[in-house]
Amino acid sequence: MKMRFLAALPLAFVAGCDSLTNPSSDWEAKRAAMVNRKREVIYSTDGCDALYYPTNRPATKADFIDLRLKYTKGSKIDTVYYTPQAAGFCHLIYDTVAGDVLTNDATSFIPASYNVTRDLLAQGTSPVKIAEEYCKAEGLEFFVTLRMNDTHDAGKPLSFLYPKFKEEHPEFLFGQPYTKVPYGAWSAVDFAHPEVRRRLVNVVAEICEKFDVDGVDLDFFRHLHVFKTVAFGADAATPKEVAVITGMMREIRAATEKAGHKRGRPVLLSVRVPDSIEYSRAIGLDWEEWMREHLIDMIATTGYFQQKQWPKSVGQAHKYGVKHYASMDESRIERHCKGAKQPLPVIAGRNSPESYHGRTAAALASGSDGILYFNLEGKKLNETTCGNMKDLDGAEKLYFAVERGMGGYRPEHYLKDGYVKYNEMPDLDPGRGGKKVNFGEEYVFDMMVGDDTAKIPVGEKTHVLAKVLANSAADVPVKLTVNGRAVPAAGRDKENAVSFDVPADAIKFGSNRIGITAGDAARKGDAAILDFCLRVSYR
Repeated sequence: MKMRFLAALPLAFVAGCDSLTNPSSDWEAKRAAMVNRKREVIYSTDGCDALYYPTNRPATKADFIDLRLKYTKGSKIDTVYYTPQAAGFCHLIYDTVAGDVLTNDATSFIPASYNVTRDLLAQGTSPVKIAEEYCKAEGLEFFVTLRMNDTHDAGKPLSFLYPKFKEEHPEFLFGQPYTKVPYGAWSAVDFAHPEVRRRLVNVVAEICEKFDVDGVDLDFFRHLHVFKTVAFGADAATPKEVAVITGMMREIRAATEKAGHKRGRPVLLSVRVPDSIEYSRAIGLDWEEWMREHLIDMIATTGYFQQKQWPKSVGQAHKYGVKHYASMDESRIERHCKGAKQPLPVIAGRNSPESYHGRTAAALASGSDGILYFNLEGKKLNETTCGNMKDLDGAEKLYFAVERGMGGYRPEHYLKDGYVKYNEMPDLDPGRGGKKVNFGEEYVFDMMVGDDTAKIPVGEKTHVLAKVLANSAADVPVKLTVNGRAVPAAGRDKENAVSFDVPADAIKFGSNRIGITAGDAARKGDAAILDFCLRVSYR
């Protein structure tokens, strides 16, 4: 009986909940109060605490909390997005009927581990229930975040993450096992199929029924597979395909609204998506339309890559009254980086607390309502997380022209010409080879800075150091201008990066225009400008 009920949920929800078309002032006041609550820092868990549970730990609630959740104590975190795994599409670590229960062990990946979900279910609880109870006890807002089309199950041999749903329905996948898909992964599900969309809607409804959630988050960035047509080279999803996803979002919104009315308060809906609405729409996600129709309350932009400066996506969200959160994923631009044929020439520090503080300050300076931290666990939660400018005042910061990149999940991994068509960030990803320029040619770009060093009184000890890394010979001069002001070079370090002591009054709060020139026009040749960063320190 329960299975028949779940299969009918989408139509029942649309018919049974009219709050989207005829919202009451009282209901919307409750929603506004929830949306506008203090939410400076969102901690999005990676969801592996259950899957990689150490074999030397007993399966107790206290021990489970001790692995990761306890690090929210003493931090700046207001909200927890808890991941019930979902790798493999609706493969979940609770007693699901709408999806598949994930109880397989990950010993092939981490030998000294087991999936504690089995034991917790036998005790009448689950990792998700423990997370819910912990957050409620600690006064933390609690969301369940679903990975929309996670393909960590695409490994060979067939992964422990591969769900029964895919075994039974290979016709819903992008490809056959281990076959190459031009723009994506073979194990991704194709949302063109109604059965796929219905499965997701049912899981959202089930989560709202089983758990005392404040909201549900749909993490499209994990991963950006939507339609098989796009994965096989279409320039963009068709208007009909885009409309199909928007229709699914309406059903999901109806599901959360029905659950909210049942409990007497709204269940918020958030999404994590690429910051380029044009790129997102091309792969099938028209999040601007979702905002226009009031289908979502909150949006987090960026993930594996960033395509625009922060003010663009912040402005789009605020235009429709939607809260914007900047997603701070770990940088994958590193000296020894997956996919690089040899060690990359990079300026060090992208994953340091100073870099996270710079990125956070830049996003907040752009008007973002707060910060979402992804793939940041353990003690780093206390060292790194911050969501307001006051706490960042006086903190040392690193600002890189490009923070995210390399590592396999590029825009063109999911969409043909996804980088060249939609990127508006500087071409300064060392993993791409940087920006090639002729000697004497100035490369100009903009970058956001969240420090107002230009207003610091003379005599206060503030130091702004710029570094430029280019692959030209050591005798080729590198020149720098900051907001049109020439800055003399101060020397080179052992990595051949040129340093510049930037006067504090040359930097301004917000967007700054940076110009870099390698060599002299009188000399033939070219160079690649690989990397650029600003270090702001208060001493």
